[in-house]
Amino acid sequence: MVHLEKVTYKNAQEVCEMSIFESLYPFVADNEERLMEAYLAVTSETSYAYPFAVYNDDTPVGFLMLGYNEARWKAPTLPRP
Repeated sequence: MVHLEKVTYKNAQEVCEMSIFESLYPFVADNEERLMEAYLAVTSETSYAYPFAVYNDDTPVGFLMLGYNEARWKAPTLPRP
């Protein structure tokens, strides 16, 4: 069954060893670079990153990272009646 697992010290090596199809290089970076980016976000005070490994049963098959930066995001202002 396909499922997500948080990237931790236990599975980070597996995530870094996954390769990306050559045709995807213009659109995505290596997983190792994304994990470094997640670490930098976690150590900042305004950015957040949540890296996940995608597994098919026990086999790692992909990588997904969600993130946001509070300093860049502003709540929309609604017009007052």
